[in-house]
Amino acid sequence: MKMLPRHGKVGYFTAFQCVLYSAVLIPLSILPSIAGLGSWISITGLLIAGIWYLYNSILFLKDNSDVKARKVMFASFIYLPVVLITLLLDKYF
Repeated sequence: MKMLPRHGKVGYFTAFQCVLYSAVLIPLSILPSIAGLGSWISITGLLIAGIWYLYNSILFLKDNSDVKARKVMFASFIYLPVVLITLLLDKYF
């Protein structure tokens, strides 16, 4: 089942998009603090989650395999709950 744009067996464009969009998350992790919605707890948690997501995306770009793509998929599943829990912890602590 074809879900992502891919020409041939190797889909470097998809891996490049993963790296690009996960790299954008790193500077955006400071945004809640600038908006007054978080402190150093949220900055730290969001930076760690963003760097971990970027790391998995870079591994997918280097080794364009189904296993690495699956790791990026699970990293994206874990990223959003981690962000939400970090913002909740920052609000109440």
